[in-house]
Amino acid sequence: MCAHPSPKRVFIGGGGEGATLREVLRHPTVEECVMVDIDGDVVNYCRDHMPGHCAGVYKDPRAKLIIDDCKVQLEGYADGSFDVIIMDLSDPLDGGPCYQLYTTAFYTMCMAKLAPGGIFVTQSGCGSTLDADRCFTCVHNTLKQVFPKVWGYTAHVPSFTSEWSFNIAWKEPASQVRLSLVCRFERRGARLLSSRGALIIVQSSVPDGMHADCQPAGPNDHRHRGHRGCAHCGAQDRRQLEVV
Repeated sequence: MCAHPSPKRVFIGGGGEGATLREVLRHPTVEECVMVDIDGDVVNYCRDHMPGHCAGVYKDPRAKLIIDDCKVQLEGYADGSFDVIIMDLSDPLDGGPCYQLYTTAFYTMCMAKLAPGGIFVTQSGCGSTLDADRCFTCVHNTLKQVFPKVWGYTAHVPSFTSEWSFNIAWKEPASQVRLSLVCRFERRGARLLSSRGALIIVQSSVPDGMHADCQPAGPNDHRHRGHRGCAHCGAQDRRQLEVV
């Protein structure tokens, strides 16, 4: 969210427990956040039995909750509707509910729905150096077939007992490498949950140990296949976004 200078309209695909919606609405620039999850039972269960995750955010007038297929809903919006699109989905398993949301066809549609300067983010599976080739590198390189700038990064998620990976993509090539995200946090009244809030470093490409070879998915291909010698994974710069 802080990678965008002033996000006003946000779309969340998935996010059933409500935590992503909660964090999005911490940003006072947001005027509307549309959250679409396919499983109403999960949303209701988490709201009733895990209230700490959503923290009452569904009562916020800026929140719009829809129980439906997020692909169908997003297709119904006009191009340029959203400043940020967040995909908080399950992994692209064969025959699973989300595999069609990891293809070049879907990402092309998402880029069209972004406003100028828009940002797309998706969870990308396990980020461990031992397992990154199973999902992360495939998603990263599939996104690169569509978006002009894609950065991968990881975060430690204790409940997953592993580093977890994400990919962030820009509708236009990023014009700045150094962005004062800490200043944006402070201006928006957000709280940094880190003892190292003075310095945040986001890895802008796959770390050396995660250069697993993979084949990008085709327009409707959900079979993320690994292979050797892929040019997309071969020699990438290890530039960093450094925030001071």
